Amino acid sequence: MVFHTADIMDVTHELKEYDVIFLAALVGMDVDEKGKFIQHLAKYMAPGAILMLKSAHGARAFLYPVVDPRVLQRFDVLSIFHPDDDVINSVVISRRYLKPANIDRNNRRHLANGSIMPSSCKYCDFQAFNSPLNNMKMVDE
Repeated sequence: MVFHTADIMDVTHELKEYDVIFLAALVGMDVDEKGKFIQHLAKYMAPGAILMLKSAHGARAFLYPVVDPRVLQRFDVLSIFHPDDDVINSVVISRRYLKPANIDRNNRRHLANGSIMPSSCKYCDFQAFNSPLNNMKMVDE
């Protein structure tokens, strides 16, 4: 595992080399700025790469900016987790599209990998049907 700290707007084609990119909670202190960073990542990340974002939910939004899943226009949102204990940040896990999404008449986005994401989902707990996370072994301590 390799970690790089940089101004993300200065990193372009190098992003295609990484399978997973973590975006810290305080990158982009308002919705517009955070959206600008996410769209930059969407432009340069490799198709199929994972983007993990820290977000906030409820009153915790006073401390950290909220990532609205609708900002993730070129990503398949795989999972959103809002903790209910002393952990502050929510986590949004998404995957860069392999192919563009298609919109159907039932107001659902059919994504390139076959999963369906309701377009009305806002800050909700959501798990896509074909998420690679469904096949991972998790340990709860």
